[in-house]
Amino acid sequence: MNDTKISVIIPVYNAQNTLEKCVESILNVIQDTDEIIIIDDMSNDNSKEVIMKLENSDKRIVSLLKKLNEGVSAARNDGFKLSTGRYVCFVDSDDYWDNDMKDVLGLARIKENDLICYGLTYEFPNNDYTLLSQPTICGLFNDKSSISGALLEYDSKRLLESPCNKIYSKKIIDQHNIRFPIGVSNLEDFEFNCKFIVQCRNIYISHYASYHYVFFDNITLSSKYKPDMLNAYENISKLRVEMFSAFGYNKVVETHCISKQRDYLILCLSNLYREDSPLSRKERINEVNRIKSIGRVKRVFDSKEGVRSLYTKILTKVINRKSIVLIDTTCKLMYIMRYVGKGIYTKHIRKVTSTFR
Repeated sequence: MNDTKISVIIPVYNAQNTLEKCVESILNVIQDTDEIIIIDDMSNDNSKEVIMKLENSDKRIVSLLKKLNEGVSAARNDGFKLSTGRYVCFVDSDDYWDNDMKDVLGLARIKENDLICYGLTYEFPNNDYTLLSQPTICGLFNDKSSISGALLEYDSKRLLESPCNKIYSKKIIDQHNIRFPIGVSNLEDFEFNCKFIVQCRNIYISHYASYHYVFFDNITLSSKYKPDMLNAYENISKLRVEMFSAFGYNKVVETHCISKQRDYLILCLSNLYREDSPLSRKERINEVNRIKSIGRVKRVFDSKEGVRSLYTKILTKVINRKSIVLIDTTCKLMYIMRYVGKGIYTKHIRKVTSTFR
């Protein structure tokens, strides 16, 4: 294994219009000894032709054309099997790197870090603006207390969840057999990150926001109905606590975790009211009761820490009321105001997405 080699893994599904820009942005900053591994998850557009063209044009590119569509997690895991670098990182096929990424990659080449983290640049082409989310606590952290503090700030900016703004030690991945979970449709990336981070002896955090995360359609922000969301978020909340506990769990960390749990439970409530939800009103109310029955839900919603948006404030006040009908009606109205009123939503998209900061 080359001591300075970096493997860049790109899972692809129907990305004929964006893949070339994505790959070219990577080729511009990597070295001749690095590699790009493209995993096509059985695309049904012209992605395969684009991949073949790119692979034939540069020896650093290798590809795997899968015969079965298994999802992005399986594609990334397949990328691990092909990778030969000391470090691995991920790029989604509709995103790209800017030239500052060369400096971030340099951190992997000159320092023996277990994990390198950096910021994100969110792009909204349809609204013609970008939003930067950058860590402010930066540098090398190699003891439990400093790692905990740095991760706390990084997580508060919603930078911890994605695998695309990180460079991972392949040695740790292989030693502990860490893989992306298959069959999980919510925050599977964060599950991978939590399991990786608890094995880290040191973490380097860079201020660069060199990864450009592109939202081509505003509907990405509201997503689709997910039937297993509550179970997935409960699992993620548990993993977050376990991850921070590995580096020292204190009152500040506890408050942060409670705030995150509240955010997740509000997302679970919103999920019940999506336009494509198949639930009847009775089934929806049963799910609301299920959320309310979680043992710590009252404590989570009694906490005022981290409450910023009006949406969160209203639901925080309502959720602990006894009247399920009131909760159901409020949640439905709030969802309509936030997501269905597309004109209002688009006009104020900056306010909504400011929670990424």
